Amino acid sequence: PDVNLLGAIYPHLSADRIRELTETADKLATSGKGITACDESAGTIGKRFDAVGVENTEENRRSYRQMLFETEGVENFLCGAILDPETLYQKSSKSGKVFPE
Repeated sequence: PDVNLLGAIYPHLSADRIRELTETADKLATSGKGITACDESAGTIGKRFDAVGVENTEENRRSYRQMLFETEGVENFLCGAILDPETLYQKSSKSGKVFPE
């Protein structure tokens, strides 16, 4: 990116921050991939769970999200995810890492 031009437009951002944001934007704009919206609140996802007979517990929500994030080959189709705040602290039962990692 033209860090000087972007720095003039966004003077409050450092050159390193401009590079970081540009890199993130490039990854999110990957051709042929999409962004999944996983930002359902406990109440909203609870309605979906009720419809299929699944109890709305934090563990079931975590397990559901893990299935979405760790399905084999998902990286071939997704480049990003919009997360519910609850998801920021939930961990994979396989790797032990929080989902945003």
